[in-house]
Amino acid sequence: SVSMTMVAFAPEYGLASTISITALLSADVKMDFTVKHFQSLEGDDLKSYTVISICGFVLAGVILVDKIYTIQTNDKDFHEDLPGFLVDIFVQVVLPIIYFGIRLAQVSASKDVLSETVGRQGLSGVPWSSRDITLAVKVQNFFDGLEKFEGKISNESLMATFYFFHATAALFRLIFQTAVHPRTAILINTITQAAGDLWHFVILFSVLYFGFLALGVAQFASEKEDFSSVSRTFETLWEMMLGSMLESGEISSSRWGHEPLIALYLIAYNLVVFMMLLNFIIAIIVDSYAKVAQSVEDYEAEQEFFTDLTSIIVISFKANVLRWPSKQLLIRQLRGSRATNVHYGILRLLVPTWQKDSMKSFLHHYARYEFMSVTHEKHDDMSKELSAAVRQVVTEVEERFSILLGVPVPAPGERVLESRRLRAIGQMEREKDKKQKGSHLVKKIGPTKIPRNTHTTIVSAAGKGKNEVDLNAQTLQLPIWLQERLHRKD
Repeated sequence: SVSMTMVAFAPEYGLASTISITALLSADVKMDFTVKHFQSLEGDDLKSYTVISICGFVLAGVILVDKIYTIQTNDKDFHEDLPGFLVDIFVQVVLPIIYFGIRLAQVSASKDVLSETVGRQGLSGVPWSSRDITLAVKVQNFFDGLEKFEGKISNESLMATFYFFHATAALFRLIFQTAVHPRTAILINTITQAAGDLWHFVILFSVLYFGFLALGVAQFASEKEDFSSVSRTFETLWEMMLGSMLESGEISSSRWGHEPLIALYLIAYNLVVFMMLLNFIIAIIVDSYAKVAQSVEDYEAEQEFFTDLTSIIVISFKANVLRWPSKQLLIRQLRGSRATNVHYGILRLLVPTWQKDSMKSFLHHYARYEFMSVTHEKHDDMSKELSAAVRQVVTEVEERFSILLGVPVPAPGERVLESRRLRAIGQMEREKDKKQKGSHLVKKIGPTKIPRNTHTTIVSAAGKGKNEVDLNAQTLQLPIWLQERLHRKD
């Protein structure tokens, strides 16, 4: 093989390049070349890049402060968010600071680098016409300068590689951030749903793919250029997996079907890998996507992406104007109360300082959503089938009892009348019981107390007594009628 390297330098543009040409001399002559560049920044371009780098440092600092503030104000356990926090800090803070710091130093010194490598102090300054310096010294100076210049170009290539991995990490982080909304999370959730099947598919694919690769190298390396080495065979099989085929010439001996063994090998590979394995992975992804799409449809709180975005903006504005408590406070209080239904009384107990009008506006805002109504019921296919089955069983039981007792099955109107009659009897019994025990409710509502020696929760407006405790000292389950009475008084 013969290698030749040329260096080109354009001082007016601050650009220097190396051109390497390699020729492989064998039965066939093959040539290849590479071109690498080194660009210096000076004047206004250097000032602009410095400003951009400073903005990058400032943005990284802002992101760091924001992440720390988010962790401190988050109601969740810090250990749950620690992995995501560390990834965000590494991708958005650490890597940008490293890149901008190193790159700014390189760019600032780029003018001097060109002068020392290819300029007057480097390759351009080799005294080829001088008779006082021997040719060996001149050649040595030239190659020393060339080696130094190639080292600087290698540093530029390393920074380009670093930037590529940084940008790739930021891109994957952006992809994972799409999981913030059920509709945009379809990609991440599909991959997560299919992770187990995909892992086993990778194992199966690797075994079969490298099996065909080993067979191709062992059998056809001396016959076909496409299988002459492991790397070349890998490229050939990969291209065939994507739908291409071996190149065929006009004569029969150059066609892939001329040799029976090669033809059998290629047909087997296409049947197993191209027609079966690729369809396997498509089936896995489609099945996982169908499950994820169904879960999104079953998610009652799901809305269109821009609808949710608008709702966030509106809620933030209304929360500031109407003085709603912070989301973190409400989440923390509701989680501690373990309440399944939220109404005025619950919010009054959880946030005593919340103003009445502000609380009403909060309840009114969220009451617009059907899925947050206490009367809302989810009717899927299974619940409908179960309800129909229960009704059928109840009907059969009623018919059997009617035969045993010799009475007809009540009509719907009779059921309503009987239900009202039973409620009236219950109300009369409660009124009678209240008259016997005496009412503890008085007109003037004061501190809420509860007697220690009673099994039924009764609210009293009297002052602290001997057997009474403060309501704030323990959690109470008040009767519905008493909650409504207290709400009216409030």
